[in-house]
Amino acid sequence: MGRITKQSNPAEFEAIINDSANGLQAFAHRIEALFPGYRRDIEFTTVGFDQTLKSLDSSSSAGIEELQGMRREARKLTETAREVKPKVAVLRHAFVALRDANYDPRLTKAAQRLVVLTDYLSSAYEDLETLALKVSFSADQK
Repeated sequence: MGRITKQSNPAEFEAIINDSANGLQAFAHRIEALFPGYRRDIEFTTVGFDQTLKSLDSSSSAGIEELQGMRREARKLTETAREVKPKVAVLRHAFVALRDANYDPRLTKAAQRLVVLTDYLSSAYEDLETLALKVSFSADQK
């Protein structure tokens, strides 16, 4: 089988473009559905962390153990965010390339939507890393 082009294989080309655009739009929709809950959870976690830290007795063995656990989890969150952020950047680059290729308006639109979403995703991981660093720093100060 040769190369599928719009001129030589219009029906196949249309099917591929349509399925690809629909798949990208569905992927974007799933990601968009996660953001409202994620933002709410980050805010809720930040408030919960602040309240927990204020109530800890850092001179008791239970308090010391809790602080050690907070530091450990904060390190894990920081590492996760730092590992994922470059992957999100690569994904964004791929969507930019697809958007800029101008294969079809439907693909361009779907790819642009995903470029915007990867920017949000990158910001979300920045927020996660900031939270983890705050937890770590505050636990160290306690």
